[in-house]
Amino acid sequence: MLNNLALLYDDQGRYAKALKWKRRGTAIHRKRFTVQDVQESKGLLSEQRGVKRDFLFHIDLALHLEKAGGRGDLMGEAFQVLQLARTSAAGGAIARMAARFAAGSDQVASMVRQQQDALGQYQSLDQKLIKAVSAAPETRNNELEKNLRKQIGSLKAKLTGLDKDIATQFPEYATLMSREPMPGAEVQQLLGKDEALLTFIRSWKGDKTHVFVVRSDGLRAYTVPASLEVIKDAVAELRAGLDLSDIEKLSDLSSFDTTLAFELYEKLFKPAEEMLQGVRHLFVVPTGPLQSLPPGCSGDETARDIGLR
Repeated sequence: MLNNLALLYDDQGRYAKALKWKRRGTAIHRKRFTVQDVQESKGLLSEQRGVKRDFLFHIDLALHLEKAGGRGDLMGEAFQVLQLARTSAAGGAIARMAARFAAGSDQVASMVRQQQDALGQYQSLDQKLIKAVSAAPETRNNELEKNLRKQIGSLKAKLTGLDKDIATQFPEYATLMSREPMPGAEVQQLLGKDEALLTFIRSWKGDKTHVFVVRSDGLRAYTVPASLEVIKDAVAELRAGLDLSDIEKLSDLSSFDTTLAFELYEKLFKPAEEMLQGVRHLFVVPTGPLQSLPPGCSGDETARDIGLR
């Protein structure tokens, strides 16, 4: 309902009104997906991915109004919603692994591992319960459902206890593992003067790409007319010169299309060159098809030479 109202106002060109209703919808989703006492499950991740287009629409509206001279931190708002739109099971697993290594203390690392093992069991049982309750009425097993609910309840209690113990001994872990999107200002504080973070996400309709650049002195964003399909096709063609899986000998490998790589660089990264002056360490967070085509880097490691050319 809220999203439909936003779409209606968007069609009428009343973008401020559209954003007002979109914010209300995003706030509901955000509370649902980031509340700390809700255990991460495949169902929850699937639900969040299911409303990704709603988040993309919110990003489009915020950046459109920001470009039109809208008031408030619209760019920062878009940056936070971007993080909600990019949740994945793989990303969560990587974050948990990184947090375990960051613990340092063997005792804390052991508790983190117990927590992660318990979470894995919880997710497995959650899937089994969903399957059990989705069965036809005549085939449902009440005893099995009761047993699964009991095991899930025990795991929730165990996870709650571990969460409290870890938060006491390793408070940084809560920050590392929070599902709450990080404000741009906080990301800025983590970056040195010669560092920058670059990330991008497609527009709601997929016909454009939004690029965000974060530096210690500010957050910037721009939009380029590079559609999702254009990027997909370019990446597929470029990967043909990198993929060894379907060839019998190296001589059969297609040559890497440097011209196409440069064209893709020009579309996505060239507008950021001025923003990246003086940067020696660039953190690139890819999305979509670009995840399978990691950026390259020339010898002098200046930001100007980091990209796909």
